[in-house]
Amino acid sequence: MKKIVSISFLILLWQSFVFAQAQTPDAAKYKADIPAVEEKQQTSAEYKSSADYWQQQVALNASNEDAWMNLYKASRYTNYTEHSRSISTESQAKLNDVLARMNNAVPNSFAWNYCSYLNSNRSDESVAYLKKANTIRPDEQELWDDMLCEAIIAEDATNKYAFSKKLSDAKIYSDAEMEYNRNVLNSVEKDGVLVTHGNVDTYPIIVLQQLYAVRTDVQVICLDWYGSNRYIYKVNAQLGLKEGKNKKSDPYTSLANILSSAKDKSIYLALTLPPDVLKQQAKNLYCTGLAMKYSKNELQNLESLKFNWESLFQKNFIQMNEAINRNYLVPLLLLKEAYASQGNTTSADGMKQMAELIATRFAVKTQIQKQLD
Repeated sequence: MKKIVSISFLILLWQSFVFAQAQTPDAAKYKADIPAVEEKQQTSAEYKSSADYWQQQVALNASNEDAWMNLYKASRYTNYTEHSRSISTESQAKLNDVLARMNNAVPNSFAWNYCSYLNSNRSDESVAYLKKANTIRPDEQELWDDMLCEAIIAEDATNKYAFSKKLSDAKIYSDAEMEYNRNVLNSVEKDGVLVTHGNVDTYPIIVLQQLYAVRTDVQVICLDWYGSNRYIYKVNAQLGLKEGKNKKSDPYTSLANILSSAKDKSIYLALTLPPDVLKQQAKNLYCTGLAMKYSKNELQNLESLKFNWESLFQKNFIQMNEAINRNYLVPLLLLKEAYASQGNTTSADGMKQMAELIATRFAVKTQIQKQLD
């Protein structure tokens, strides 16, 4: 049984969640420090209102570097959506202006260095800014994932372990997120390649591999790191691709190239990739749990899905109200159908009940009621 229908479910679930989050901005949030977008993404309207507030603050006190950082982050995140971090030429020009004014007001500060790094989209040229910011504020947790990213690209074993431990000790990622990513790894066959999207579907996996030696055979490719030419060359070498095959800052074109060229690798796409990306590859994707195996030849994936779910998955935190747990609906709906087709009504009912609970929690039960019935 193929899972093209399940990708449609995923698109619906993501869209429903985004719609549900589009609420009237809370004025009290404007004055709060802007958290990393990976930690909590607000609405565009909230970011715009926050940017207005912090613009007033830097006008009142130009030496307030935290106000400058909040202004830059709010201005930058206004452009982000649930599935895209692209920034238009016009918006980038405005960000460049904020950074230039910040350089005049608080040069060489933590805020200026960190925002300079963000402004360069993880380019190799921007790493010096990141390292300088980390030197100034080594306890700033928002930098630790980026420092781990740099350690991986630079093949710095000491810092790979050190920043993995920092993220773990600080419990940056919840128990549900850690369990989810362990289950993602256990959706991938031995020596497989897993393509991830961003923060919460990548760094927990790195932590699991670095600190606990969980599925170290799985190679992780993070599309969010494709601002770095060093990383692109590293991935190309690992997959045996020709240099220049992937394009800097164009990760989705690069993904298509990876899928078409890495013939000797078993490649899996995480369910956390943007829905339109999954939709483009839908006819060649087969759900094996919390990842989808790419194959141009039709696969019988349901037995792998059942084995992974029954024997390898941990299920202690599936019912927690964590956004990433929405993605369990995809394998649950497939498993319900698979068990029902085999006459295993007890297991089918169990999958249905769990799916109903998750769908209700994330306010998407109405949209997928036909599949739940």
